[in-house]
Amino acid sequence: MRRHEMRNEDLLQKIDTLQFQLNEIFKQKGSLTDCAVVRVSQELDDYLVEHQRRMQDEVSGKESITSKSRRVI
Repeated sequence: MRRHEMRNEDLLQKIDTLQFQLNEIFKQKGSLTDCAVVRVSQELDDYLVEHQRRMQDEVSGKESITSKSRRVI
């Protein structure tokens, strides 16, 4: 399943899982520049960007509804 198709709960669970994996791999490898650490970090970044996009869309949607209701009054 692609990031943009995931439910919010599943997206947050994936972020938690990747954060845990990143910590574990870093403990094993001991280097932030190790290929495995970088790979998981980049994947985590992608999911975090998707989460931020959704949060921004939600805020923008609420602002739009509020501004529309102000015009009606």
